[in-house]
Amino acid sequence: MSGFSLMGKMLIVMGIFLVIIGILMNTGLKIPWIGRLPGDISVQRENFSFYFPLTSCIIISIILTLLGLSGDLSSLAIVVHPTVFSAALGVASGSDPNKIEYLTKGTILGVPVILSSYALTTLTTGSYVAVAGYFKHYALAIAQEIQIDQIKTVGSDNITFQSFMYMQGKPLIGASFRRLKTG
Repeated sequence: MSGFSLMGKMLIVMGIFLVIIGILMNTGLKIPWIGRLPGDISVQRENFSFYFPLTSCIIISIILTLLGLSGDLSSLAIVVHPTVFSAALGVASGSDPNKIEYLTKGTILGVPVILSSYALTTLTTGSYVAVAGYFKHYALAIAQEIQIDQIKTVGSDNITFQSFMYMQGKPLIGASFRRLKTG
């Protein structure tokens, strides 16, 4: 599924959601606690009224964020360097259920483990060694097209190619990711 197709579906769902909320608001259906929480700002004067439901907005934002973060397990993964992970497996006892699950299924608590040589390798106290998160909430920016170079080896008929692509990635929703720190 392309990014534009997914975005189009998201916009349709959000539009339907907004229409439903608009209908509910126009029919007079009210949620009793919205706007009446401690921290909601309301100033009434003779010719002036100011209303800002600060606490209500924060609670609604938290609820919508949690709904948005609950993804399916297919987009959840743990990324760790192979040497860091092998050290962690070596420390775990032979009967550790997480070790057995990883060795048999490649997952920990049902979450796939991706071993990447690009992950962090520092094992000093207080350093980050792994990241876990919903990778549907991660974006990549490609800085240039792929560059392919031909490599000729003297004395060989073989021709090999080497390619480079420069890109940068960043979480779209920071709360979707957690880092594992050594103790």
